[in-house]
Amino acid sequence: MRARAARCLVAQSFVHEGRTDGTRIYGERNIYGWMQRLAVACPDNEAAQFMYVTALAKGRRCGSPIVDEFEQPASERLRSLIAERRHAANLAPLLVATFPENTAIREMAAAQPALHDPAYQAWKARLAAGALLNVAR
Repeated sequence: MRARAARCLVAQSFVHEGRTDGTRIYGERNIYGWMQRLAVACPDNEAAQFMYVTALAKGRRCGSPIVDEFEQPASERLRSLIAERRHAANLAPLLVATFPENTAIREMAAAQPALHDPAYQAWKARLAAGALLNVAR
C-alpha cells in the first residue's frame, strides 16, 4: 500500500513539474478501469456500483468510444448485482441506455421487478426516450 501511494505521489509530481503528460496517468480508460475494479472489489458498497455505472453513462453521453470496451464487464456486473439482489441492480435501465444494442443487458433489465416509485418510473421513461443521454433512438 505504501509503495502504491509513493508511486502515485511520484506520478503526480511528474505531471506537476511538466515531465509527463497527465493524460497518460489519468486517462479515461484508467478511470473506467479503476471504477470497475472498485465495484468488483467492494460488491457490498452501493456507492461503488453507482459510480461505475454512472461513469460509463457519462462517457456514453460525451461520445467516448472507450465506453464500448466496458460493455461486457458492465453486463457481468449487472448480472452479479441482480443475483445478489443489490439495490444498484435498479440501474439496469441506465445500462440499457448506455449499451442499447446489448440484448443480455436488455433482457436482465426487463426481468427486474418493477419499482412503483413515481420518480423512478419517470426516470426510466426519460431514459427510454433518450433524454438523459442524448442518445437518438
